[in-house]
Amino acid sequence: MAEELEQFFGRLIGMSRQSLGSTLTVDAAVGATVLDVAETGDFDGDGGEIVTPDGTVYTYVSVDEEASTITLDTPLTAALSEDDEIVLYDSELAGEVVEYVGLVLLDDQDPGDEPIEVTIQHSLVNLLAETIRGGAAEAVTLVRDGDDDLMLWQVDGKVALDVALEQSVADLDETLTELNSDLNVLNTVTLPALQDDLATLDGKFPIGSTDISDGAISTPKLAANSVSADKIIANAVGADKIAANSIGADKIIANSIGADKLAANAVTAGKIAAGAVTADKLAAGALDGNLSVTASAILTNGNVNVLGTLQASDINMTGGGTMNVTGSISATSSITASGGMTAGGAVHGSTIYADSVPTTGAAINAVMGASGQFLMNTSSRRYKYDDEPFEIDLAAVRALVHKRFRRYDDEEYDETHPELGRWYYGVIAEEAQDLDLTPWLIFDADGQLQSFDYPGFATAVALAVARDYDERLNAQEQQIAALVARVEALESA
Repeated sequence: MAEELEQFFGRLIGMSRQSLGSTLTVDAAVGATVLDVAETGDFDGDGGEIVTPDGTVYTYVSVDEEASTITLDTPLTAALSEDDEIVLYDSELAGEVVEYVGLVLLDDQDPGDEPIEVTIQHSLVNLLAETIRGGAAEAVTLVRDGDDDLMLWQVDGKVALDVALEQSVADLDETLTELNSDLNVLNTVTLPALQDDLATLDGKFPIGSTDISDGAISTPKLAANSVSADKIIANAVGADKIAANSIGADKIIANSIGADKLAANAVTAGKIAAGAVTADKLAAGALDGNLSVTASAILTNGNVNVLGTLQASDINMTGGGTMNVTGSISATSSITASGGMTAGGAVHGSTIYADSVPTTGAAINAVMGASGQFLMNTSSRRYKYDDEPFEIDLAAVRALVHKRFRRYDDEEYDETHPELGRWYYGVIAEEAQDLDLTPWLIFDADGQLQSFDYPGFATAVALAVARDYDERLNAQEQQIAALVARVEALESA
Protein backbone atom coordinates (compact mmCIF):
# COMPACT_ATOMS: atom_id res chain seq x y z
CA MET A 1 0.00 0.00 0.00
CA ALA A 2 2.88 2.39 0.80
CA GLU A 3 4.21 2.13 -2.79
CA GLU A 4 0.91 3.58 -4.14
CA LEU A 5 1.12 6.75 -2.01
CA GLU A 6 3.19 9.86 -2.60
CA GLN A 7 6.08 9.55 -0.19
CA PHE A 8 8.30 12.15 1.43
CA PHE A 9 11.59 11.51 3.20
CA GLY A 10 13.26 13.30 6.07
CA ARG A 11 14.67 13.18 9.60
CA LEU A 12 12.57 13.14 12.82
CA ILE A 13 14.15 15.74 15.09
CA GLY A 14 11.48 15.75 17.82
CA MET A 15 8.28 14.09 19.09
CA SER A 16 5.73 15.09 21.72
CA ARG A 17 2.56 13.61 23.24
CA GLN A 18 -0.58 15.78 23.14
CA SER A 19 -3.91 15.13 24.82
CA LEU A 20 -7.01 15.51 22.64
CA GLY A 21 -9.80 17.82 23.76
CA SER A 22 -10.08 21.56 24.36
CA THR A 23 -10.12 24.30 27.04
CA LEU A 24 -13.06 26.04 28.65
CA THR A 25 -13.86 29.56 27.48
CA VAL A 26 -16.38 30.23 30.28
CA ASP A 27 -16.48 29.22 33.96
CA ALA A 28 -18.82 26.27 34.70
CA ALA A 29 -20.60 26.01 38.05
CA VAL A 30 -21.53 22.87 40.01
CA GLY A 31 -24.59 21.31 38.39
CA ALA A 32 -23.87 22.64 34.89
CA THR A 33 -24.40 20.26 31.97
CA VAL A 34 -23.32 22.51 29.06
CA LEU A 35 -19.64 23.42 28.73
CA ASP A 36 -18.27 26.20 26.48
CA VAL A 37 -15.05 25.09 24.80
CA ALA A 38 -12.52 26.77 22.54
CA GLU A 39 -12.71 24.07 19.83
CA THR A 40 -15.00 21.12 19.15
CA GLY A 41 -12.94 19.39 16.45
CA ASP A 42 -11.65 16.61 18.72
CA PHE A 43 -15.11 15.75 20.13
CA ASP A 44 -17.28 13.04 18.54
CA GLY A 45 -20.76 14.18 17.55
CA ASP A 46 -22.16 10.85 18.75
CA GLY A 47 -20.83 11.42 22.24
CA GLY A 48 -17.99 10.02 24.32
CA GLU A 49 -16.13 10.56 27.58
CA ILE A 50 -14.05 13.41 29.02
CA VAL A 51 -11.94 13.84 32.14
CA THR A 52 -11.65 17.12 34.08
CA PRO A 53 -8.52 18.42 35.83
CA ASP A 54 -9.64 16.88 39.15
CA GLY A 55 -9.70 13.41 37.52
CA THR A 56 -13.50 13.06 37.31
CA VAL A 57 -14.77 11.26 34.21
CA TYR A 58 -18.01 12.46 32.58
CA THR A 59 -19.98 11.25 29.57
CA TYR A 60 -20.91 13.84 26.94
CA VAL A 61 -23.89 13.12 24.71
CA SER A 62 -23.77 15.81 22.02
CA VAL A 63 -21.60 18.53 20.41
CA ASP A 64 -22.74 21.91 19.04
CA GLU A 65 -20.08 23.10 16.60
CA GLU A 66 -21.72 26.48 15.94
CA ALA A 67 -22.08 27.31 19.64
CA SER A 68 -18.76 25.61 20.51
CA THR A 69 -20.38 23.67 23.36
CA ILE A 70 -20.61 20.05 24.55
CA THR A 71 -23.49 18.68 26.61
CA LEU A 72 -22.87 16.29 29.53
CA ASP A 73 -25.02 13.31 30.46
CA THR A 74 -24.77 14.18 34.19
CA PRO A 75 -24.23 17.56 35.96
CA LEU A 76 -20.81 18.70 37.14
CA THR A 77 -19.99 17.70 40.70
CA ALA A 78 -17.20 20.29 40.98
CA ALA A 79 -16.89 23.78 39.51
CA LEU A 80 -14.56 24.40 36.54
CA SER A 81 -12.77 27.60 35.54
CA GLU A 82 -12.01 29.28 32.25
CA ASP A 83 -8.92 27.80 30.54
CA ASP A 84 -9.32 24.47 32.39
CA GLU A 85 -8.44 21.58 30.08
CA ILE A 86 -11.20 19.14 29.11
CA VAL A 87 -9.48 16.01 27.79
CA LEU A 88 -11.03 13.07 25.89
CA TYR A 89 -11.03 9.84 27.94
CA ASP A 90 -11.05 6.13 26.93
CA SER A 91 -12.52 3.94 29.68
CA GLU A 92 -11.40 0.73 27.98
CA LEU A 93 -7.78 1.87 28.11
CA ALA A 94 -8.41 3.66 31.44
CA GLY A 95 -6.59 6.77 30.27
CA GLU A 96 -6.66 9.97 28.29
CA VAL A 97 -6.96 9.93 24.49
CA VAL A 98 -3.71 11.26 23.06
CA GLU A 99 -1.98 11.77 19.75
CA TYR A 100 1.71 12.02 18.98
CA VAL A 101 3.14 14.90 16.95
CA GLY A 102 6.60 14.95 15.39
CA LEU A 103 8.88 17.65 13.97
CA VAL A 104 10.45 16.53 10.68
CA LEU A 105 13.11 18.21 8.56
CA LEU A 106 12.55 17.02 4.98
CA ASP A 107 15.53 15.89 2.94
CA ASP A 108 14.96 18.72 0.43
CA GLN A 109 14.98 21.37 3.21
CA ASP A 110 18.05 23.26 4.33
CA PRO A 111 19.36 22.56 7.86
CA GLY A 112 18.30 26.02 9.01
CA ASP A 113 14.72 25.74 7.70
CA GLU A 114 11.75 25.46 10.04
CA PRO A 115 10.78 21.79 10.52
CA ILE A 116 7.24 20.78 9.63
CA GLU A 117 4.74 19.31 12.12
CA VAL A 118 3.39 15.82 11.31
CA THR A 119 1.17 13.27 13.07
CA ILE A 120 2.65 9.92 14.09
CA GLN A 121 0.87 6.57 13.86
CA HIS A 122 0.35 4.96 17.29
CA SER A 123 1.96 1.76 15.98
CA LEU A 124 5.26 3.64 15.63
CA VAL A 125 5.26 5.36 19.01
CA ASN A 126 7.10 2.57 20.86
CA LEU A 127 9.89 2.83 18.30
CA LEU A 128 10.54 6.47 19.15
CA ALA A 129 11.37 8.58 22.19
CA GLU A 130 9.64 11.78 23.32
CA THR A 131 12.63 14.07 22.99
CA ILE A 132 14.38 16.50 20.68
CA ARG A 133 16.95 14.64 18.57
CA GLY A 134 20.42 15.74 17.74
CA GLY A 135 22.67 13.98 15.32
CA ALA A 136 20.85 10.67 16.03
CA ALA A 137 17.58 11.76 14.35
CA GLU A 138 15.68 8.85 12.80
CA ALA A 139 15.25 8.57 9.05
CA VAL A 140 11.50 8.50 8.36
CA THR A 141 9.03 8.16 5.49
CA LEU A 142 5.92 10.42 5.32
CA VAL A 143 2.64 10.19 3.41
CA ARG A 144 -0.47 12.36 3.31
CA ASP A 145 -3.42 11.41 5.52
CA GLY A 146 -7.14 11.81 4.72
CA ASP A 147 -7.02 15.54 5.53
CA ASP A 148 -4.06 16.02 3.13
CA ASP A 149 -1.75 16.57 6.11
CA LEU A 150 1.59 14.81 6.33
CA MET A 151 1.72 11.72 8.55
CA LEU A 152 4.77 9.74 9.64
CA TRP A 153 4.34 6.41 7.82
CA GLN A 154 7.38 4.38 8.88
CA VAL A 155 10.70 4.63 10.71
CA ASP A 156 13.38 3.34 8.37
CA GLY A 157 15.08 0.20 9.64
CA LYS A 158 12.49 -0.50 12.41
CA VAL A 159 9.45 -2.81 12.56
CA ALA A 160 6.11 -1.20 13.37
CA LEU A 161 4.28 -2.19 16.56
CA ASP A 162 1.33 -3.72 14.71
CA VAL A 163 3.62 -6.38 13.22
CA ALA A 164 5.03 -7.17 16.66
CA LEU A 165 1.47 -7.10 18.02
CA GLU A 166 0.36 -9.82 15.60
CA GLN A 167 3.23 -12.01 16.80
CA SER A 168 2.37 -11.27 20.45
CA VAL A 169 -1.25 -12.26 19.87
CA ALA A 170 -0.10 -15.45 18.15
CA ASP A 171 2.20 -16.24 21.09
CA LEU A 172 -0.63 -15.59 23.55
CA ASP A 173 -2.96 -17.86 21.58
CA GLU A 174 -0.37 -20.62 21.67
CA THR A 175 0.11 -20.17 25.43
CA LEU A 176 -3.65 -20.24 26.05
CA THR A 177 -3.94 -23.41 23.98
CA GLU A 178 -1.25 -25.07 26.11
CA LEU A 179 -2.94 -23.92 29.32
CA ASN A 180 -6.31 -25.23 28.13
CA SER A 181 -4.66 -28.55 27.28
CA ASP A 182 -3.15 -28.73 30.78
CA LEU A 183 -6.53 -27.94 32.32
CA ASN A 184 -8.20 -30.66 30.23
CA VAL A 185 -5.65 -33.14 31.57
CA LEU A 186 -6.54 -32.11 35.13
CA ASN A 187 -10.24 -32.36 34.35
CA THR A 188 -9.85 -35.95 33.14
CA VAL A 189 -8.12 -37.11 36.35
CA THR A 190 -11.00 -38.78 38.20
CA LEU A 191 -11.03 -40.15 41.71
CA PRO A 192 -11.05 -43.80 40.54
CA ALA A 193 -7.96 -43.12 38.43
CA LEU A 194 -6.20 -41.55 41.42
CA GLN A 195 -7.16 -44.48 43.62
CA ASP A 196 -5.73 -46.87 41.02
CA ASP A 197 -2.47 -44.92 41.02
CA LEU A 198 -2.35 -44.88 44.83
CA ALA A 199 -3.27 -48.54 45.28
CA THR A 200 0.42 -49.51 45.47
CA LEU A 201 1.38 -46.87 48.06
CA ASP A 202 1.17 -48.77 51.33
CA GLY A 203 -2.55 -48.08 51.76
CA LYS A 204 -2.04 -44.40 52.55
CA PHE A 205 -5.18 -43.46 50.60
CA PRO A 206 -8.67 -43.09 52.20
CA ILE A 207 -10.29 -46.45 52.90
CA GLY A 208 -14.06 -46.81 53.34
CA SER A 209 -15.96 -49.75 54.73
CA THR A 210 -16.39 -51.37 51.31
CA ASP A 211 -12.94 -50.55 49.94
CA ILE A 212 -11.07 -53.53 51.42
CA SER A 213 -11.54 -56.85 49.70
CA ASP A 214 -10.07 -60.21 50.52
CA GLY A 215 -6.37 -60.01 49.74
CA ALA A 216 -6.47 -56.22 49.23
CA ILE A 217 -4.02 -55.45 52.06
CA SER A 218 -1.03 -57.74 51.94
CA THR A 219 1.66 -58.48 54.51
CA PRO A 220 4.02 -55.61 53.60
CA LYS A 221 1.27 -53.08 54.34
CA LEU A 222 1.27 -53.48 58.15
CA ALA A 223 4.28 -53.96 60.37
CA ALA A 224 3.94 -56.20 63.41
CA ASN A 225 2.06 -54.48 66.24
CA SER A 226 1.45 -51.44 64.03
CA VAL A 227 -2.25 -51.24 64.96
CA SER A 228 -2.46 -50.64 68.71
CA ALA A 229 -5.36 -51.03 71.14
CA ASP A 230 -6.45 -47.38 70.91
CA LYS A 231 -7.01 -47.67 67.16
CA ILE A 232 -9.99 -50.07 67.30
CA ILE A 233 -13.09 -49.48 69.39
CA ALA A 234 -14.34 -52.07 71.86
CA ASN A 235 -16.21 -55.00 70.29
CA ALA A 236 -15.29 -53.72 66.82
CA VAL A 237 -14.35 -57.22 65.69
CA GLY A 238 -17.52 -59.23 66.23
CA ALA A 239 -18.33 -62.89 65.67
CA ASP A 240 -19.63 -62.18 62.16
CA LYS A 241 -16.22 -60.76 61.16
CA ILE A 242 -14.27 -64.04 61.52
CA ALA A 243 -15.03 -67.12 59.43
CA ALA A 244 -15.55 -70.43 61.17
CA ASN A 245 -12.34 -72.43 61.75
CA SER A 246 -10.24 -69.56 60.41
CA ILE A 247 -8.05 -69.52 63.55
CA GLY A 248 -6.03 -72.73 63.58
CA ALA A 249 -3.29 -73.99 65.88
CA ASP A 250 -0.60 -72.39 63.72
CA LYS A 251 -2.28 -68.99 64.14
CA ILE A 252 -1.79 -68.65 67.94
CA ILE A 253 1.61 -68.76 69.57
CA ALA A 254 2.03 -70.62 72.84
CA ASN A 255 0.81 -68.76 75.96
CA SER A 256 -0.08 -65.63 73.96
CA ILE A 257 -3.50 -65.35 75.60
CA GLY A 258 -3.03 -64.71 79.32
CA ALA A 259 -5.48 -63.85 82.12
CA ASP A 260 -4.96 -60.13 81.50
CA LYS A 261 -6.08 -60.55 77.89
CA LEU A 262 -9.61 -61.87 78.59
CA ALA A 263 -12.23 -60.56 80.95
CA ALA A 264 -13.80 -63.06 83.32
CA ASN A 265 -16.24 -65.39 81.53
CA ALA A 266 -15.41 -63.71 78.23
CA VAL A 267 -15.25 -67.05 76.41
CA THR A 268 -18.67 -68.68 76.74
CA ALA A 269 -20.37 -71.55 74.97
CA GLY A 270 -22.03 -69.07 72.62
CA LYS A 271 -18.64 -67.80 71.50
CA ILE A 272 -17.24 -71.15 70.35
CA ALA A 273 -19.08 -73.38 67.88
CA ALA A 274 -19.27 -77.10 68.60
CA GLY A 275 -15.91 -78.66 67.78
CA ALA A 276 -14.42 -75.30 66.86
CA VAL A 277 -11.44 -75.59 69.24
CA THR A 278 -9.73 -78.91 68.69
CA ALA A 279 -6.34 -80.23 69.63
CA ASP A 280 -4.84 -79.09 66.34
CA LYS A 281 -6.11 -75.53 66.89
CA LEU A 282 -4.23 -74.79 70.14
CA ALA A 283 -0.67 -75.50 71.19
CA ALA A 284 -0.04 -77.22 74.51
CA GLY A 285 -0.75 -74.83 77.36
CA ALA A 286 -2.43 -72.39 75.04
CA LEU A 287 -5.33 -71.80 77.44
CA ASP A 288 -3.85 -70.97 80.79
CA GLY A 289 -5.29 -69.34 83.89
CA ASN A 290 -4.99 -65.89 82.30
CA LEU A 291 -7.37 -66.87 79.50
CA SER A 292 -4.90 -65.50 76.94
CA VAL A 293 -5.34 -67.16 73.55
CA THR A 294 -1.89 -68.08 72.18
CA ALA A 295 -1.17 -70.34 69.21
CA SER A 296 1.02 -70.52 66.13
CA ALA A 297 -2.13 -70.10 64.06
CA ILE A 298 -5.87 -69.65 64.43
CA LEU A 299 -8.17 -71.11 61.76
CA THR A 300 -11.95 -71.15 62.05
CA ASN A 301 -15.08 -71.05 59.93
CA GLY A 302 -17.20 -69.67 62.76
CA ASN A 303 -17.10 -66.47 64.81
CA VAL A 304 -14.44 -65.40 67.33
CA ASN A 305 -15.33 -63.09 70.23
CA VAL A 306 -12.51 -62.09 72.61
CA LEU A 307 -12.82 -59.59 75.45
CA GLY A 308 -9.07 -59.39 76.01
CA THR A 309 -6.21 -59.72 73.53
CA LEU A 310 -5.93 -62.12 70.58
CA GLN A 311 -2.40 -62.97 69.41
CA ALA A 312 -1.18 -65.41 66.77
CA SER A 313 1.38 -65.66 64.01
CA ASP A 314 -1.48 -66.00 61.52
CA ILE A 315 -5.26 -65.52 61.87
CA ASN A 316 -7.43 -66.85 59.04
CA MET A 317 -11.25 -66.73 58.97
CA THR A 318 -12.33 -67.68 55.46
CA GLY A 319 -15.84 -68.98 56.07
CA GLY A 320 -17.57 -65.62 56.34
CA GLY A 321 -17.50 -65.42 60.14
CA THR A 322 -16.62 -62.32 62.14
CA MET A 323 -13.90 -61.41 64.63
CA ASN A 324 -15.02 -59.38 67.65
CA VAL A 325 -12.32 -58.45 70.14
CA THR A 326 -12.93 -55.96 72.95
CA GLY A 327 -9.19 -55.62 73.48
CA SER A 328 -6.59 -55.96 70.73
CA ILE A 329 -5.69 -58.31 67.84
CA SER A 330 -2.07 -59.14 67.06
CA ALA A 331 -0.60 -61.35 64.34
CA THR A 332 3.02 -61.46 63.21
CA SER A 333 1.84 -62.61 59.79
CA SER A 334 -1.61 -62.10 58.26
CA ILE A 335 -5.16 -61.55 59.52
CA THR A 336 -7.95 -62.69 57.23
CA ALA A 337 -11.60 -62.10 58.12
CA SER A 338 -13.96 -62.38 55.18
CA GLY A 339 -16.94 -61.48 57.37
CA GLY A 340 -15.30 -58.42 58.94
CA MET A 341 -13.65 -57.51 62.24
CA THR A 342 -14.06 -55.11 65.14
CA ALA A 343 -11.73 -54.42 68.04
CA GLY A 344 -11.74 -52.09 71.00
CA GLY A 345 -7.96 -51.89 71.07
CA ALA A 346 -5.36 -52.31 68.33
CA VAL A 347 -5.10 -54.58 65.32
CA HIS A 348 -1.56 -55.79 64.56
CA GLY A 349 -0.60 -57.77 61.48
CA SER A 350 1.69 -57.73 58.48
CA THR A 351 -1.40 -58.13 56.29
CA ILE A 352 -5.09 -57.62 57.15
CA TYR A 353 -7.89 -58.95 54.94
CA ALA A 354 -11.44 -57.97 55.87
CA ASP A 355 -14.70 -57.19 54.10
CA SER A 356 -15.23 -54.30 56.52
CA VAL A 357 -13.25 -52.52 59.22
CA PRO A 358 -15.55 -50.03 61.01
CA THR A 359 -13.92 -46.91 62.42
CA THR A 360 -14.82 -44.79 65.42
CA GLY A 361 -16.05 -41.81 63.37
CA ALA A 362 -19.61 -40.97 62.39
CA ALA A 363 -18.64 -41.69 58.76
CA ILE A 364 -16.70 -44.79 57.71
CA ASN A 365 -13.66 -43.03 56.34
CA ALA A 366 -10.09 -43.85 57.40
CA VAL A 367 -6.54 -43.88 56.14
CA MET A 368 -3.57 -46.06 57.01
CA GLY A 369 -1.04 -44.13 59.11
CA ALA A 370 2.73 -44.04 58.60
CA SER A 371 3.31 -46.96 60.99
CA GLY A 372 0.21 -48.88 60.01
CA GLN A 373 -2.50 -47.32 62.20
CA PHE A 374 -6.01 -46.70 60.94
CA LEU A 375 -6.64 -42.97 61.33
CA MET A 376 -9.73 -40.84 60.85
CA ASN A 377 -9.68 -38.72 57.70
CA THR A 378 -13.10 -37.07 57.81
CA SER A 379 -13.75 -33.89 55.85
CA SER A 380 -16.22 -32.24 58.23
CA ARG A 381 -15.11 -29.10 60.08
CA ARG A 382 -16.27 -30.61 63.37
CA TYR A 383 -13.29 -33.00 63.31
CA LYS A 384 -10.73 -30.25 62.66
CA TYR A 385 -9.41 -27.05 64.22
CA ASP A 386 -6.88 -24.27 63.50
CA ASP A 387 -7.74 -24.47 59.79
CA GLU A 388 -6.21 -21.75 57.63
CA PRO A 389 -5.29 -21.27 53.94
CA PHE A 390 -2.01 -22.89 52.91
CA GLU A 391 -0.29 -22.32 49.56
CA ILE A 392 1.93 -24.86 47.81
CA ASP A 393 5.12 -23.87 45.97
CA LEU A 394 4.39 -24.82 42.35
CA ALA A 395 8.07 -24.45 41.46
CA ALA A 396 8.89 -27.21 43.96
CA VAL A 397 6.07 -29.33 42.54
CA ARG A 398 7.50 -28.96 39.02
CA ALA A 399 10.93 -29.98 40.33
CA LEU A 400 9.57 -33.12 42.02
CA VAL A 401 10.24 -36.14 39.79
CA HIS A 402 7.68 -38.93 39.38
CA LYS A 403 9.49 -42.28 39.44
CA ARG A 404 8.96 -45.98 39.25
CA PHE A 405 10.67 -48.27 41.74
CA ARG A 406 10.64 -51.67 43.42
CA ARG A 407 10.06 -52.19 47.15
CA TYR A 408 11.98 -54.35 49.61
CA ASP A 409 8.80 -54.96 51.62
CA ASP A 410 6.82 -56.28 48.65
CA GLU A 411 5.64 -59.84 49.30
CA GLU A 412 6.92 -60.79 45.85
CA TYR A 413 10.46 -59.49 46.56
CA ASP A 414 13.18 -62.09 46.08
CA GLU A 415 16.65 -61.12 47.30
CA THR A 416 18.27 -63.51 44.81
CA HIS A 417 16.28 -62.05 41.90
CA PRO A 418 15.48 -58.44 42.81
CA GLU A 419 14.90 -57.57 39.15
CA LEU A 420 11.72 -59.67 39.20
CA GLY A 421 10.01 -57.51 41.81
CA ARG A 422 6.89 -55.64 40.72
CA TRP A 423 7.05 -51.95 39.74
CA TYR A 424 5.49 -49.21 41.89
CA TYR A 425 4.96 -45.59 40.86
CA GLY A 426 5.21 -42.43 42.91
CA VAL A 427 7.78 -40.06 44.41
CA ILE A 428 10.72 -40.45 46.77
CA ALA A 429 9.89 -38.85 50.12
CA GLU A 430 13.53 -37.75 50.69
CA GLU A 431 13.48 -35.89 47.36
CA ALA A 432 10.25 -34.15 48.40
CA GLN A 433 11.97 -33.22 51.68
CA ASP A 434 14.92 -31.72 49.74
CA LEU A 435 12.39 -29.52 47.89
CA ASP A 436 10.92 -28.31 51.23
CA LEU A 437 7.59 -30.07 50.67
CA THR A 438 7.59 -30.85 54.39
CA PRO A 439 3.80 -30.59 55.01
CA TRP A 440 3.24 -33.75 52.96
CA LEU A 441 5.95 -35.87 54.60
CA ILE A 442 4.94 -38.67 56.96
CA PHE A 443 7.28 -39.80 59.74
CA ASP A 444 7.11 -42.89 61.89
CA ALA A 445 7.05 -42.96 65.72
CA ASP A 446 10.87 -42.75 65.80
CA GLY A 447 10.94 -39.60 63.68
CA GLN A 448 12.22 -41.45 60.60
CA LEU A 449 10.89 -40.36 57.21
CA GLN A 450 8.32 -42.99 56.27
CA SER A 451 6.26 -41.96 53.25
CA PHE A 452 4.44 -39.21 51.37
CA ASP A 453 0.87 -37.89 51.80
CA TYR A 454 -0.36 -38.39 48.22
CA PRO A 455 -4.07 -37.50 48.77
CA GLY A 456 -3.29 -34.23 50.58
CA PHE A 457 -0.58 -33.37 48.05
CA ALA A 458 -2.86 -34.09 45.08
CA THR A 459 -5.56 -31.81 46.54
CA ALA A 460 -3.08 -28.97 47.20
CA VAL A 461 -1.57 -29.23 43.70
CA ALA A 462 -4.96 -29.34 41.97
CA LEU A 463 -6.21 -26.23 43.81
CA ALA A 464 -2.92 -24.34 43.33
CA VAL A 465 -2.80 -25.14 39.59
CA ALA A 466 -6.43 -24.05 39.20
CA ARG A 467 -5.76 -20.72 40.96
CA ASP A 468 -2.53 -20.17 39.00
CA TYR A 469 -4.35 -20.91 35.75
CA ASP A 470 -7.14 -18.45 36.59
CA GLU A 471 -4.66 -15.71 37.51
CA ARG A 472 -2.60 -16.20 34.36
CA LEU A 473 -5.70 -16.45 32.19
CA ASN A 474 -7.18 -13.25 33.68
CA ALA A 475 -3.89 -11.40 33.18
CA GLN A 476 -3.62 -12.57 29.59
CA GLU A 477 -7.26 -11.72 28.86
CA GLN A 478 -6.66 -8.19 30.17
CA GLN A 479 -3.50 -7.87 28.09
CA ILE A 480 -5.25 -9.18 24.97
CA ALA A 481 -8.18 -6.81 25.52
CA ALA A 482 -5.81 -3.86 25.80
CA LEU A 483 -3.92 -4.93 22.67
CA VAL A 484 -7.13 -5.47 20.72
CA ALA A 485 -8.34 -2.01 21.76
CA ARG A 486 -5.08 -0.49 20.55
CA VAL A 487 -5.35 -2.32 17.22
CA GLU A 488 -8.95 -1.12 16.78
CA ALA A 489 -7.85 2.44 17.60
CA LEU A 490 -5.10 2.19 15.00
CA GLU A 491 -7.45 0.81 12.37
CA SER A 492 -9.95 3.61 12.99
CA ALA A 493 -7.22 6.31 13.05
